[in-house]
Amino acid sequence: MHMVRKRDSEHPMNDDERALRLISDPRYHARVEVTMQYDWEDGRLQSEEQLQHLITQLYNEPDARVYFFQEVGKPNRLLTAATERGEIRSTGWEGGFYRDPHGHGVFVRVPPPVDGKYEYAWQEKAVASSPMYLRLPLALTRRKERELEARQLAEVLARVPNEREAAAVKGEDPSATRADIAAYEFVDKGGVWSITFEGVNKWFPRRLKGFQYLYMLLQNPDTRVSVFEMQSMGVGVENLVKVAAAQAGKNWNWEKGKSPIREYYELKRQVEAAIREGDSVQERVSQDELERWKKILGVLTSRASEKSVSIANSVRDAIKRAIASIEEQLPSCAKHLTSWIQTGTTCRYTSRSDVTWRFE
Repeated sequence: MHMVRKRDSEHPMNDDERALRLISDPRYHARVEVTMQYDWEDGRLQSEEQLQHLITQLYNEPDARVYFFQEVGKPNRLLTAATERGEIRSTGWEGGFYRDPHGHGVFVRVPPPVDGKYEYAWQEKAVASSPMYLRLPLALTRRKERELEARQLAEVLARVPNEREAAAVKGEDPSATRADIAAYEFVDKGGVWSITFEGVNKWFPRRLKGFQYLYMLLQNPDTRVSVFEMQSMGVGVENLVKVAAAQAGKNWNWEKGKSPIREYYELKRQVEAAIREGDSVQERVSQDELERWKKILGVLTSRASEKSVSIANSVRDAIKRAIASIEEQLPSCAKHLTSWIQTGTTCRYTSRSDVTWRFE
């Protein structure tokens, strides 16, 4: 028997204690998704409009897992037609799925029985009450992706007033003679990424999450960045960052694409500059702020160890997809990034003295 002391009403929790309780609760971290998953089935794919919705989802969320559950021997006519037209591809299939017998509207995988017996009663119930389904992982073909990318870039082109930039979107200005860009730049243009390597400029849609990871690594060269900190750039942990900041005594105004790790290293450079210039006042101010951000990063990385491997794989795959997209138009840039970026539970871009990136 153990005693639990109840907090009396005379000593309510203050903001710091509430923040600490929330940050310490592993259930909160469990709500931070590593990879989104979407399940489709025959009943959801019965019209051309629904097919276009599926195609749009595959295009807009290339880092998500999208599955189609197909009853054995009953292929979906629209999905089959889209596959034959070269729009959608399936990367294989897995069998042994049945509808959840508890009526939750999901599919569960049931392993074969051992000596004629299932391990759990619900497994036997699922097999008895549902036909078997195959799970097909879906993705767009590269041809369809290029078609949709061209359409998206054309929409951006219609809004671009600068003729040189408009030509770059169409791929008509690949020369290194442009005076309005640096030799190496990685710039967020809002709807697209503008990447220049050795003076050659190309634009890429913002659909791939890996571009944001590359942007962060290039801005913080020679620095090992935790993959959990990299994922904190997404809205999925926006509240976690806010609470971590509150715990550290700082009001956090969320700005999309801005990460605590970037704030931290920017302040670190300010401290180093103040020390070099002998500015003791600025050094003290920046150092105090730096300590707050250290605390925020400590909170963000706490209790993340159980997710570190899956997050690392997610970040690695996202970076690979982004580099593969770059390789189609800037092969030398893709080779450079592949050679000088390391991935794992921490990621790092090793700087080169002959390559200086511009970000604005």
